[in-house]
Amino acid sequence: MAVKLGLLDFGRRTTTLSSMGKVLDVIDYAEKADEMGFSRYWISEHHNYSNMDAWSSPLMMVPILLQSTSKIKIGVGGVLLNYYSPYEIALHFKLMENLFPGRLDLGIANGTPPVQVGKFMLHRKRNNIPDMMAEKMKSLHQFFNQEERMVEKYQVIIPPYKGQVPDTFMLGSSFRHTATAIEYRMNYARSMFHSTKPVEYEKDTIARYKEDYYNAHGCLPQVIVSFSGVCRKTEEEARHLAETASTGNFVNSFIGSLPQFEDRINQYREAFGVDEFMFFDLLLDNTARIESLYYLQSIIK
Repeated sequence: MAVKLGLLDFGRRTTTLSSMGKVLDVIDYAEKADEMGFSRYWISEHHNYSNMDAWSSPLMMVPILLQSTSKIKIGVGGVLLNYYSPYEIALHFKLMENLFPGRLDLGIANGTPPVQVGKFMLHRKRNNIPDMMAEKMKSLHQFFNQEERMVEKYQVIIPPYKGQVPDTFMLGSSFRHTATAIEYRMNYARSMFHSTKPVEYEKDTIARYKEDYYNAHGCLPQVIVSFSGVCRKTEEEARHLAETASTGNFVNSFIGSLPQFEDRINQYREAFGVDEFMFFDLLLDNTARIESLYYLQSIIK
């Protein structure tokens, strides 16, 4: 079975022409990924105090990227659900899914923005933000998967009525939350570079998750593993760029040549027992990132 490779993007660029230049770089990058046959393109939610980022909230970028591409799945990896209304998220993502059928992914993350940003997002004056993640995940699941109940009990419709719902993903730095993912009918995306701990492959845990999910829902979940790095023609060039032109965050990342990347992905396939991965390019220059796509393209062909 051929490997699937998607891309994760935080929207951070070194473009100096204008703030909008970073947004245009991201659109260009997504269009190239679409043309080359990459499986997914996910953008993150990060509220950084930085002028290098193309966005903080990705919600407005998603429909733009869907319209700018034709085949690749576009997603958010992920929405900081504790700081949003599940009703609002369900409204936005269900409508987008039906405007672009089968092309939308919704990742849910339990991240925390800076304190002041969190207060602005929730319109609160106090610093202590209550953890309502479990309650909000349950509500989102009900909006997407219990349509008749929401109509009968609450007289609430998430348009379009009887329409498709997007694929949802539980995001995490481990596979500790598979039971919650099964309960709320969520796929799973695990990041190797969001934790400083040595990577645990958890192949048996993934196999149990797939089996238990199938028993509960009658279908298999999608499982994706994300990794970061720099890919170039030679290891020497990759390491040079990593030292001079990257984000500098090398936690559990892989830096090397294309043959080394191919070997490493095959190792990950065996160790995790999965066939789909997402790559986060550590480089900040958009031209260099697009060049990386040409190297990585051979892995998915």
